[in-house]
Formats: sequence, C-alpha cells, structure tokens
Amino acid sequence: PHFLFNSLNILKTMVKNNDPMSEEYVIRLSELYRNLLLSNQ
Repeated sequence: PHFLFNSLNILKTMVKNNDPMSEEYVIRLSELYRNLLLSNQ
C-alpha cells in the first residue's frame, strides 16, 4: 500500500503543478500495476 499511496501523491503533485510528464507517469504506473496483477494470477 505504501508504494501505491506514494505514487498517487507524486501524481497529485505533478498534476497540480501542470507537469507535462504527468500523463506519461499515469501510463507507466498503470502498466506497472497491470503487470503486477497479471503476474499474480
């Protein structure tokens, strides 16, 4: 849970600051979690 919460806090800060990398961050984070979930099946 810590990793997820930390990741979401980072994303929140990126979006709040209009960071152009926030979209890429969301994509990569979602890919990471998708792979984690698929590997645990």
